[in-house]
Amino acid sequence: MTKNMNQPQALILDGHLPSALACVRSLRSHDIKVTCGGERKTAMALHSRYADDSWVYPSPLVDVDAYVKAVVEKLMQMGDRPVIFCMSDNTLLPLLKNRLQVEAAGRLLATAEILWSVAFDKAQTLKLAERLSVPIPKTFFIESHQDLENVLKDISTPIIVKPRHSCTWVDGKGVRGKTEYASNKMEAHKIVKNIQVKTGEWSLLQERLTGEEFGIFGLWLDGEWKVKFAHRRLRSLDPNGGASCLRQSIDLPQEMSEYASKLMSELKWTGPAMVEFKLDKPGGQPRLMEINGRFWGSLALGIASGVDFPYLTFKMAIGEKVDSSENYRVPVSARSLLADGANLAHVIWNSKESGTAEAALKNFFFPKEQNLIYDVESWDDIKPSLWQVIDAVARKLS
Repeated sequence: MTKNMNQPQALILDGHLPSALACVRSLRSHDIKVTCGGERKTAMALHSRYADDSWVYPSPLVDVDAYVKAVVEKLMQMGDRPVIFCMSDNTLLPLLKNRLQVEAAGRLLATAEILWSVAFDKAQTLKLAERLSVPIPKTFFIESHQDLENVLKDISTPIIVKPRHSCTWVDGKGVRGKTEYASNKMEAHKIVKNIQVKTGEWSLLQERLTGEEFGIFGLWLDGEWKVKFAHRRLRSLDPNGGASCLRQSIDLPQEMSEYASKLMSELKWTGPAMVEFKLDKPGGQPRLMEINGRFWGSLALGIASGVDFPYLTFKMAIGEKVDSSENYRVPVSARSLLADGANLAHVIWNSKESGTAEAALKNFFFPKEQNLIYDVESWDDIKPSLWQVIDAVARKLS
């Protein structure tokens, strides 16, 4: 893209997340003016040398209407309909639900509501996958107290409990939902009931898979998969699962890619998304876990591998042509140092064998992954790594 003084700006939200920082660095390297927003002044991406402006907005979890109003006012203040980048369901879903109002002031690259709502609802996503013959884990869709009692009689332990939505709003207040692991049926019953009381929604129950996890990523336009990328998870924040702290780019796995393409084509998807798979056992068959219909936490890995998703998304949002591509560097590894430290502490704390603890320490201090980059840490832009720690401490204290 040639530099254009009149080209739209970018408004990046969720400044506390590494993906927001990756987005700031990417867009500014293409001479796009960037404003980065966050719920707190301590959000790390607000302190990047590449952010032209920073901004603190009301939390969508505390007052969703105030949040939407603040975003629209900021967009109008910036002028020329800036392109909006959301890194979490918390910030994206309220804007999608108020799309007409938001898009009068900014540009939001997304598909129609009747379709994006399926991707953000885990129950609808998995039912769509079943209809399209995309394999899923053994899943029980709970709709009532009786369903819960019946399922718990038959399901094997440990049990995975998944809320239907990562974030749900009740009376204007956001309730975060996260996947939880229950070692027994009584614990699963308690988790499901707690989620139902807080959100008014029943959860999904799944039998646990033990294989590797993979991400199939892309930028889609009306269901056409324009830009492709894939990674394999090497280490997670919690060894039982959850966010990754170390992952590596891989060649596109054919079977998973076909499944991802089938799903996103059916949804006529427009914009970035991640389709997550897990093998049912080591060396086993892939099963669809979920769709993240937005940018993902490991965004820096794709960029380092040669797929500049934020820049390509910006181009698509302003109506420029984005050529199809599936070429990128393999292997490249990306590490979240702070999360990997938490993983190390978890392994050592729960280790019963000194050899396990020693191996974890060695992996942490002497990583052997090829072409290793870091999500946050950079000698060229050092402040965010400091503010990430400050922000983490501030959140714990509050």
